[in-house]
Amino acid sequence: MRDKDATFQTMADGKILMTGQITDKDDPRSGPGGDHMKFSAIAKLENKDGEIENTESGISCRAVSEVTIYLTAATNYDIDNLDTSNEIDPVSECEKILSGVNDLSYAEIKEAHIADHSEMFDRVSLSFGEDTLAHLPTNQRLNRIKEGAIDNGTCPIF
Repeated sequence: MRDKDATFQTMADGKILMTGQITDKDDPRSGPGGDHMKFSAIAKLENKDGEIENTESGISCRAVSEVTIYLTAATNYDIDNLDTSNEIDPVSECEKILSGVNDLSYAEIKEAHIADHSEMFDRVSLSFGEDTLAHLPTNQRLNRIKEGAIDNGTCPIF
């Protein structure tokens, strides 16, 4: 649980809502203090068999054979303006994202997630060249480094 800047509450239909706003103190390294980005997350639980019940401390599952948890998060960061925007409601954004999974199967959601993730994270690759020592076990490579040898599979620390 995030103790700083956030609150939690249970919602109808087996959901837990986290909302908050980052509040910082003035810091010469990170900038002026004050209220900054707003954020929220919603965890939506769907059960197979049994029942899900909201409680004071969260959600209780009884006699459930399977629970699927859909988790989404959003902020009020406006990528087009490279700043936060009070016109963006993170809770509404989370609800909008979750509404998009209502009529989809687990396999369809997983496929869409992998496609979204791949689009963002497969854009870049980084190579430090061929690792000519890949055939050596880790302990031998570490011993070589301790003895002052260069290991082309490691990145120097600056």
